[in-house]
Amino acid sequence: MRITLFIVTILMFSLVGCKSRKDRVNEFVNNYNLASETIKSSVISHTHARQIVDTLIRLTFATTLIDTESNKEYYSQLFPDMYTELLLQLPDTKILLNEGVSFEVVFLAKNNQKLLETFLNKSTVNDYENKIRKSNMATLDTENKQESQQNPLLPDEYKSYLKILNRNLPFEDKSSGCLILAIDINNQRQLVYQIQVPDSLSLYFKDALISDVLKEEVKNNKQIENVLMDAIEMGIIQLKAEYYDSKKELLTSVTINKEDYKK
Repeated sequence: MRITLFIVTILMFSLVGCKSRKDRVNEFVNNYNLASETIKSSVISHTHARQIVDTLIRLTFATTLIDTESNKEYYSQLFPDMYTELLLQLPDTKILLNEGVSFEVVFLAKNNQKLLETFLNKSTVNDYENKIRKSNMATLDTENKQESQQNPLLPDEYKSYLKILNRNLPFEDKSSGCLILAIDINNQRQLVYQIQVPDSLSLYFKDALISDVLKEEVKNNKQIENVLMDAIEMGIIQLKAEYYDSKKELLTSVTINKEDYKK
């Protein structure tokens, strides 16, 4: 994730002065496309903006994701908040919203099929900001306890990324019934997933032989791999998955290195 570089590049291209709505829309689209190469990640392969009508801008994100129901469900919780946050940091976004301009945000799967779509306008952004205010008040104590929030070596950009991830948790894996409760980075530079397993399966997670099976399951989870690969760019060396029962008792844990994905 190179959100900061993307925003700085947009700022460099932006012009100061009195502009009409038409000028702002044209400038936004042109500057966005000029800076689009800076937002590539393990998930986003390309993005571009296009003016549809005078009051509608379409932002398209081509991704490396497979077109599956699991990906649609997972990223429909993550992407809208993440890219609303991004848009609100760009020059002229709020001015355009106040002038009646809307944003259609489209995410395409690897096969170019539409993975998900969301719309941003003044009303939806107001709802989003109200949600964030309530969320920040409700989770302040939790965030203060998270090691990532206290880690001075972790870029603020990635701290914000983790906050957005955690804001949309828990996430249930429908196939297994497991819940992803939290994602954090500890002082050992490990990306830590806290996962709650169904009570009906907790006994099996105490078996010493389960670790190898779990490691393969984590390695085969493309969503987790994408998060890890982005985290590695921030200096993370390892992924750790901790499995808990419904009483928050730790059952077992497994660790994954970047090298594991090459095997």
